[in-house]
Amino acid sequence: MSRRSHKSLSFRDAGISRAIRVRILFLFFVFIGASAFFFFFFNRRPVENVSVAAAATLPTVSLSYDGYEMNELHGYLHEMDATFMRDTLTPLDVGRTLPITVHTYGRDISNIAYEVRSIDTTRKIADIAEVDFEKNGDTITASPVLANLVEEGEEYLVILSLTIDEDVAHYYTRVILSDNEHIDDCIDFAEEFHATALSDDYSSLASYLETNYNLDSASLSNVSIRSSLDQVGWHGFKGKEASGRRLSLGDIGDDYVALQYNYQMAADEDAADRFNVEEYFKIRYTKERMYLLDYERSMEEIINPGHFAIEENMITLGICDEKLNFLANGTGTIVSFVVAGDLYEYNQNTDSLIKVFSFRSGNADDARENFNEHNVSILNIDENGAMDYVVYGYMNAGSHEGYCGINLFHFDPSANANTEEAFVVSPRSYQVLNANFSDLIYMDANNDFYMMTDGNLVKVNLETLTITTLLSGLRDTQYAASSSGRYISWIDADVCDTKLSVMDLEDESTFSISAPDEGDRIRPIAYLQENVVYAFLHEEDIVTDAAGAVVYPAYRL
Repeated sequence: MSRRSHKSLSFRDAGISRAIRVRILFLFFVFIGASAFFFFFFNRRPVENVSVAAAATLPTVSLSYDGYEMNELHGYLHEMDATFMRDTLTPLDVGRTLPITVHTYGRDISNIAYEVRSIDTTRKIADIAEVDFEKNGDTITASPVLANLVEEGEEYLVILSLTIDEDVAHYYTRVILSDNEHIDDCIDFAEEFHATALSDDYSSLASYLETNYNLDSASLSNVSIRSSLDQVGWHGFKGKEASGRRLSLGDIGDDYVALQYNYQMAADEDAADRFNVEEYFKIRYTKERMYLLDYERSMEEIINPGHFAIEENMITLGICDEKLNFLANGTGTIVSFVVAGDLYEYNQNTDSLIKVFSFRSGNADDARENFNEHNVSILNIDENGAMDYVVYGYMNAGSHEGYCGINLFHFDPSANANTEEAFVVSPRSYQVLNANFSDLIYMDANNDFYMMTDGNLVKVNLETLTITTLLSGLRDTQYAASSSGRYISWIDADVCDTKLSVMDLEDESTFSISAPDEGDRIRPIAYLQENVVYAFLHEEDIVTDAAGAVVYPAYRL
């Protein structure tokens, strides 16, 4: 009987070899690094640009007074209604000299001309077709002397016209030969106040404030003369000025000056975090001391894609206007909002943020891109995130650069693209558009777009691009619009009438509501959502008070 031989298997208790340990350690660090990378990548929510207008191209014009460069002007490629171009007021020296500085940004300027008109534009004081100027790199300077017909204490309108390549751009400002001898003192005070507020010790500013301790003492988005000393002193914000501060004079009285600074702040932690700031002063000079009659400072953060964050279904936007302009779809999964003049859309389902519209091309220091004379109004948004919106005011850049008007867009998220539906040029300034435009904007099922602008109800057919004026010349006291913009009620008379008309813009059908009795009148008051509120009054009750104001007492709402 043969015997099968067996070999015993022995195990050596010597642990894992050094080579294997090194390999495992290497793979571990690779795993940790990859995990950290993908966590950062997928949670930083990069902003995708859909419609960022081409970079601005038009030159800017600044004016000077006693060594101060001020009143940066932006060009219009069409003639504006000059009676409403009242943003800036430039003081003249005793020689009536108007020092001009043109920042060309590489554009070729072949001619400078100007007109001087009465403030109501009815009287032409001067019309100079050509002004001598000097060029030094990208800067042009000129010092025209205005006519002796410019009288002391009177405001006039100056229209500068620059021939830029093949275009002519117009720049508007008011001028005054002021008898206020302390304009410099008021500007110096604003400079010192501004610098002190940004310093470590701002306690000396307390004597100029009228603090209301019942107001919010934490927010820096809107600060005023009634805010706390710490708010005025930027308490809690660590940053510094990041762009050239632009000075604008808005009003000059016998003993006071109203002025504004526009600039950007940058956070110390990351200079890419930028904030647009507007700082307004109204300052009175006396021999004894300076008085701060009014002070307001607004601050709004420009969204930094790298720092955009969402936690527990809350979007962190940083410092911004408390009255945020936003609109969500029916289920609340997609929301569009406007921050610092830019339009964004966030989709919760895909956890993505898209910059739908912006005039900023990436150069944070370019004053033209940060010129805040436009606004965005969101008309509607569907469940997929498609929306219609309007950009209105001055067009900083893009195909309509240098025009003031109303631009209607449609955003398609599936194609990740904007389509311009219509552009309506307006000769009125942004301030006029902004004051009246938001009263009514509506789009019906037939692709007709309705808007109320400067008292005119206009319809734009987006298929044919035909424009029809449905109502014109209405004053604020003559009409009211529903919150959705679908309904408008109006009267033909200035304040009250015998009949109130109501129109449904979905089909333009109308009906009227009459005053109940002879001698009675009716007037629109407002809308509560889609329901019009109107008042009845007796004509015999309409009286003029001691101050000369007409009183319209209603007997029923």
